[in-house]
Formats: sequence, structure tokens, C-alpha cells
Amino acid sequence: MSEKPNPKKAKTKIEKELEALKKANDAKDKFISILSHDLRAPFTSILGFSEILINEPLLPNTEKLEYLNYIHEASENQLQLINYLLDWSRLQTGRVKIAPKKINAQALIYNCVSSLTGNAIRKNIEINVEAEEELNIQADERLLMQALTNLISNAIKFSTTDKEINIIAKHFNLELAEFIIKDEGIGISDANKEKLFKIEKMFTTEGTKGEKGTGLGLSLVKEIIEKHGGSLWFYSELNKGSEFHFTIPNSRKTILLVTNKTDEKKQIESAVNQNFTDYQLKIMDDGYSAYSSLLQNSPSLVITQHELPLMDAVQLVKLIRKEERGRRLPILVIVEKLNEEIKNMYKDLSVKAFIEKPLEEDAITAEFKTYLH
Repeated sequence: MSEKPNPKKAKTKIEKELEALKKANDAKDKFISILSHDLRAPFTSILGFSEILINEPLLPNTEKLEYLNYIHEASENQLQLINYLLDWSRLQTGRVKIAPKKINAQALIYNCVSSLTGNAIRKNIEINVEAEEELNIQADERLLMQALTNLISNAIKFSTTDKEINIIAKHFNLELAEFIIKDEGIGISDANKEKLFKIEKMFTTEGTKGEKGTGLGLSLVKEIIEKHGGSLWFYSELNKGSEFHFTIPNSRKTILLVTNKTDEKKQIESAVNQNFTDYQLKIMDDGYSAYSSLLQNSPSLVITQHELPLMDAVQLVKLIRKEERGRRLPILVIVEKLNEEIKNMYKDLSVKAFIEKPLEEDAITAEFKTYLH
């Protein structure tokens, strides 16, 4: 027997939905109002200083330089605000697609710190990095670099001279890595804490040396982190400093097998499942698919059949070596019968390990142990 409609309950539900929509609309209007002001305000000064420079050719060079510096700084801030706004909007609407790949956490941090070295030197701020060397994450490199750079930039901006900033990257749990950016700066007031990530309550605070900001950066950081399936949180005490934490998915250690032979797939899968349980086996049937996979997630080891459809193993290894930066990826080649001709094909490609058919699980395991730590 179907339940009788309850008009009172339906009315209450509609009222709640209308109230939620009204709040969302009010927040949108407030955000547009703040944004309109922030987009327009600097142009009055930019135009004013530009007119002075045009109409007063006899101004002293020191004054000209001062006005030009202001125009340059204000223009940079406006460009950053527009870029942040476009990125935030695209993430909200799904027009920016997250393209995750395997990234080394330590390398990512050093790249971000490198781009901000000048800012830190000007304040004599020491940046300490403590990151697990083998910690790899699965993320969109451009977006995550943008988020991390923003957090480190804020730590510099709100720190006084001769202070330290500590950046830590470590395992949070089996699935996630944790990044921590800790400063000894001016901290965040209780009033500002609650509106920190709310786009409709966007606000800006000058840095300790008068550095300007857009007020949109942390909202964008939060959006980027959450789109990756992570979380962002912080601790802060006024005049003592702030500590921002975020999590991002770990990149699982993988072994890439490239073969279209069913028996080889079964044998190698068995060897991995029994002896290398902390590794995930990815199987590709041809060289083209394998190369596409490698661009997204760099494995710890590649095992490839010598003869492959679409792209043979020699072509695949050449492409891999061409893309490599730093450490060479270990590659094992499965051959019917090993001879000097085959060895010479791979000689200049730093491939010295071969497994002859028929495959034996003990031989596979022994070779894997040589390259997997």
C-alpha cells in the first residue's frame, strides 16, 4: 500500500530548498559585488599615475620610477586575480579536467620553493624542507604546484624578517600523503578564520612588508585540493604563526607489463601477487597503450615482450629514454631466444636484462628482486 502524500511535509521541504537557494544567490551577489570592486579599484590609480607620466615629461626620474613601479605591481596583482578567478570558475564548472600523474613530492616542493626564493631572500627567511625522498603522489602537476606555491607564498608574505618556514611532506595513511606548511608569522584573527575559504567573504590582508594579495588564492587552493579527493585545514594563533595542512592521494608503486600473450600475463601476475604484494601490476597489450600509460604514471619497473603490435619494444624503449629525466627506469625484455643481434638492438638504450621463454616463476622473481627494493 503506497504512502499517502503529506502536503505539509512537501511544503516544508520546498521552503528549505528555497531558503538554501536564496542564501546561495545572496552569497553569489555579495561575491560579484566584492569582485567588481576589486577588479575596478586599482584602475583609478593606474590611470591617474599613467596620466601624470604622459602629461608631466619633466618629472624627476625617481618619481617616474615610483609611479611605474606602482603601475607594474597593480597590473601584476590584477592579472593574478583574473587568472585565479578563471581557474576557480573552470574548476567549479568542470571545464578544467584534472590530469593526475605520478609526481615526486620532494621534487614538487623544491620547484615551488625555487620560484619563491627571491621573496624569501628579501625578508631573510629560511625555508626548511623535510620530505620523504621516495614519497610519490598522484596529482595534476600544474594545479598542485599552483596550490602549494600559493600556500608557501602566503607563509612568506605574512612572516616578518629573520623567521623560518618549515615544509613537510610525509605519508598520512596508506591512501594519502600529507603536506604541512608552517610559518612563524603574524597568524590569523578569529574573525578572519571563519571566512578564510569562503569565496563570498573574500578579503585581502597586506603582508608584513606591504605585499598585496588577491583574496581569492585560498579559495582556489581548497578547490584544487578537494578536486583531487584531498582535504585542507589549518591551525593559527595571532602573532605566533600559522600551519596549513592538506592531503593528496599517494601514487601506488606499479609494475608495467607490456604483452598480448595470455600465458605471460598469468605467470607474471602470479609472481607479483605472491612475492611483491605492495606493488600493483598494470598490463598493456601493445607499445602505444604502454607509452600513454607511462606518461600518466611512471612505474618502478617495465617488463615488455620484444615483439609487440603497433609499436615494437625497441621503439617503446627509445620513447621512454627520450622522456626520462634523471634516474633510468629499469626495463626487462621477454624474448623467444636471446642472441647477439637482440642484445645489440638494446645496447645503446641501457637495457641489459632479458628473460627467455618459456618463463619460469623463480627466474621472474629473481630478476624482479634485482630492480625492486
